[in-house]
Amino acid sequence: MYISFVSNIVKTNAEGYEHLISLYQDLLKSDDNVVQCNFYNCVDFDANLASVLGVLLDLLVEKGKAVYITRPKGKHVRRCLARNKFLKAFDIETDTEDKERYIQYNKFSTSDSTDFKEYIKIGLIDKQKFPMHTEQAGKYIVENIFEIFANATTHGDCEYVYCCGEYKDNCNPPVLDMTIVDCGNTIYKNVNTFLRNRQNFSPCEAIRWALKEGNTTKSNTGGLGLAQIESFIRQNKGELQIVSDRGMCELKNGVWNDITLENRFPGTIVNMKFNFEDTKLYYLKTEVDFNNLL
Repeated sequence: MYISFVSNIVKTNAEGYEHLISLYQDLLKSDDNVVQCNFYNCVDFDANLASVLGVLLDLLVEKGKAVYITRPKGKHVRRCLARNKFLKAFDIETDTEDKERYIQYNKFSTSDSTDFKEYIKIGLIDKQKFPMHTEQAGKYIVENIFEIFANATTHGDCEYVYCCGEYKDNCNPPVLDMTIVDCGNTIYKNVNTFLRNRQNFSPCEAIRWALKEGNTTKSNTGGLGLAQIESFIRQNKGELQIVSDRGMCELKNGVWNDITLENRFPGTIVNMKFNFEDTKLYYLKTEVDFNNLL
């Protein structure tokens, strides 16, 4: 059995993504067809990144590897990966109950659109500390997050979409990270194939092109659903990360930053960081009757 160790600290940033990709490549390149993802040294692991690790481990299985993970030794890591059901998904039983701070690790097939919407509504929108919003605004947010799911199953041509999240009250302000991942075609591949000889974008440039409202590689209208999510996150003073191929684009403090990763992620990661200290009430423009304003 070939063993690869998870780093002692894995956070939702470029270094964390790089580590998980490197771990996947290390296990993939091993001559042994039985491999182990070992958490022995890990003392801090962002629970929302379980969706990234999960999709990479499943990809190893698709490539013919028999994959095992170890029960984390670190109490904090073991607790968070038990509470979000990641360990259970890999046949490690625990007696830890769910908590409000986690959005359960889940793997959705392309036919699970209704279940995915309900998962987003219950796991995110209905959270007690999620920013206040009208019922219509809540439905609008769900629909736009659903577009990320729909994009993965059409643009990405993948079978499954992975998702989970974690509420982090030790941040200032407190936030909830929700991470949606697929291992289908990358944004870089799809955009450059669609544009053909008109452009030759880098991975980051391809992501930024796909972010613009109205830009799509579909034959009909519709995009990533991220233009509207970006608008909400800007108002919410949250953060947004998109990783695909070697590109990572991060919206932080209202500014986009482009990062080129050393290693290629074989799909797309969308991480949404929602500011739970936001006290604004969100509503749709169509809900306001300007004729009756005082």
